[in-house]
Parts: sequence; C-alpha cells; structure tokens
Amino acid sequence: KHSYNDVEYTTWTWRTNDSCRLCAQKYRDAATQNLADSSFDLSGLRSSELLCLPYYDATKHLLIDPMHNLFLGLIKEHFQNILGCKKIPKEGLPVVNSLAGCLFAYTADNLDTDLFTLTQKASIRHLEDWLKQPLQKGPDVEATIQKHAKHWAGKACHLSLLIYVCKGLGCIPMTVTATGIDTSSPVKKKYRKPELAEIVVRWQTKQPEILPASRTSSGLSGRQGYLLTSEDMGEIRRDIQVMVKPSWATSIPTSISSSGPKLKSDQWRAAGSLYLPVTLIRLWSRSCNDIASRERQDLLKLTMALFQAISIITSRKTLARHRELYLDHMLVYRQELARLFPDYKCHPNHHMALHLGEFLSAYGPVHGWWTFPFEHMIRTLQRIHTNYHPGKPSFQYLGLERYI
Repeated sequence: KHSYNDVEYTTWTWRTNDSCRLCAQKYRDAATQNLADSSFDLSGLRSSELLCLPYYDATKHLLIDPMHNLFLGLIKEHFQNILGCKKIPKEGLPVVNSLAGCLFAYTADNLDTDLFTLTQKASIRHLEDWLKQPLQKGPDVEATIQKHAKHWAGKACHLSLLIYVCKGLGCIPMTVTATGIDTSSPVKKKYRKPELAEIVVRWQTKQPEILPASRTSSGLSGRQGYLLTSEDMGEIRRDIQVMVKPSWATSIPTSISSSGPKLKSDQWRAAGSLYLPVTLIRLWSRSCNDIASRERQDLLKLTMALFQAISIITSRKTLARHRELYLDHMLVYRQELARLFPDYKCHPNHHMALHLGEFLSAYGPVHGWWTFPFEHMIRTLQRIHTNYHPGKPSFQYLGLERYI
C-alpha cells in the first residue's frame, strides 16, 4: 500500500509463481482463521483450487478487469475527487489539525506486525487521517461529539487500537493494558470502547487547526475535489444535452456531478471518451499568461493523458506498440498527478493500471476479457421475476447461452 504512489516500475519487486503458491499454501495450511487472516494481510493471497493445475501461473493467468479498473476506478475518481465540483465552504478549503508530537513516532506502515495486522494498521491510519481533519461542529457541538464517538465505538476501530491511540495522545495512562484495564489504579479501572472513543473525539475538538504549507502558497495542491466551477459544470451539462451523437453511443444524465446520480461503468466510459474531452478542451485549452489559465492547461494535460491512455488500451485492435503507448500516457498521468497534487494519495486502481498493459500482448484486445458480458448476464438474471421461488430455468430459454 505504501508503494501506490511509486511509478518507477523498473525498481519494483515482481512476484513469482513460486512465491504466490507458497503464500497460498501458507493460507491454506493455517491452523486457525486468525493465522489465515494474518497471512492474507501480508500477502493479499488466498488458496484456490486453480493451484491444483500444474500449468496455472497466478502472475500471468490472474487478470485485472479493465472495466472496473479504468472506468469505475480511474475516470470516476479523477472526475469526482481530483477535479471535483464540490462547493468551497464559506470558511474556505478545509484545514487540518497538527499531530506533531502527539502520537507515537510511527507511521501506520511500520508498526510491529506482531502487535497489529495490516487490517488493524489500516484502521489506525484511518483514525489518524480523521484526527487531522477539522471537525464540522455545527450549532450543537455535544451532539456532533456523540455522533462521531458512536462511530468509532462501533466496528470502525478495535478496542486495542483505541487504547493504543489514546495512550499515544496522552489521554490515558500508559499503564492501561490492551484489554483496557488500568493496572496502576487501586480499583483496576476498566476503559471501554464508548468511553475511549469519546476521549479521542473530545481531544480532536480541542486541537488548533492550521493550514499545511502546501496550501499557503499558490498552486493546485490541496484543492483537489474543488476545481470544477459551477460555470464549468454548466458547460458540461449543456454539451451533454445538445451533443448530436450516434444512436449506439451511451447516454449519460445531464445531472452528472460529485454527488449526482450513480453512473454505471459504461456511462463513465462514455463520459471519459466522448463528453468530458469535448467540453474541457473547449474551456481549458485557451492560451493566456495568467495563473488561472496556466493551471487549467495543466489540468487539461493531466486529464487528457488519462483519457488517451484509456482510449489506446480499449482499442478493438492490439498492435505491438499499443502496450508502450498506453504505458507512456499512463506514466505521464501519474507523474503530472504527483506534480500538481503532491499530497494526493493514490489508490490500488492507480497502481494496477500500470500493470494492465502487460496483458495486451498475452490476451489481445480488452474487449475479449473484460467483465461487461458477465455484468450484462447478472443484470438479466436479476430482472427475472421468480416470485421468491428459486428454480432451474433453461439458459437457452432465457437467451443467456451467448454468455456461456
């Protein structure tokens, strides 16, 4: 997870079939479910019956689905959370709380694996990120505190993790055990999750909010999610409404936004290949010397690098140079993303997209191995009225034999 922002793929440590089989065997032979879960947290691999096949190679035969990775992953994330059309609050862009000197000197990635699994580290990282964000208190501060305390007292965080963070913040004695018992207290006071969660939330409300250094200077850093203005969105919606397109082209709702209706993968594909490029090129390609225009041109270069990479890899023909062209454009996108938004944390989809080109030479055009046909089949099955009586309808009768 710590390498999702790393684009120097020549320095990556590549997994081998033998190492994958060894991790899968360790998961299969685990004596308890907890040991199996720990093995999965470390390797990301479970056992599979496919490993019984001597010719099965997980590094070559386990594919990344382009539909989910590119359309529901990258295009959706780019439009909603990198460009974004969220309204800037009246008080300005969000600020953060400084945790310097408060938590233990650690990062969630280098905690002792014997004490915390990767899943537990992710929970600590999630809580740490939340502690850095400003708390929107509203008119009823106490109600807001109780609301967030109830969230962290639920399944969002384990008792031992709340104890670890509370001790790091200096809110409870260091003599509190992982089960919540204060061994220094004469009455052996026991801390429970609701109490610890409220302690953490109340600590957060008392912290001074500051602007990070990257937001005190000019530039796009720290502004992701707030870059599309109402005028930009108005132009996008107008173009969607008036554009004359072929009858086979997928339509998308004009109310597209960060909080608008949920789009399907094919609609995100149409948005990235047809509607958004037309509008953004028209709005952002104008050459001016002011800072705002230069920022818009940088955003256009970033966005078009993504759309070009996706256009290349989703071509119905695959040539030897397509893999290199796709990788070149995807690397430009990742490098520009890191330059314009150095604080942005990439997701697994960003990392997997750099692997996607490897499958072109082995499996041909992505139309032959993406999951659109299976999604259509699932949708067809879901629309069948069974009156809650499961049966065994014929695939030929249902017209589904073409998906088999």
